[in-house]
Amino acid sequence: MFTYMLPVFTNVLADLKEKLISQTDISAAENQEPWVLSNDEVYHFNWPDLYYYLSLNGLHNSAPFQSQYLEVLQVIAF
Repeated sequence: MFTYMLPVFTNVLADLKEKLISQTDISAAENQEPWVLSNDEVYHFNWPDLYYYLSLNGLHNSAPFQSQYLEVLQVIAF
């Protein structure tokens, strides 16, 4: 179920982007400077990543999410 839900959520978010976010904010997000991450990797903002991580946030209490990301959750919880 988890693997089927993510594409649905990301597609819905992509379809709603221009209805929920002003064109000014869309342009600002797309034209911002890249981020330099702690490992010196350069990250450029992109909409698919945003949709993916927003979708994961909505699924964080589901059993499939917790079983797939159990190690990550344990590290984050200290």
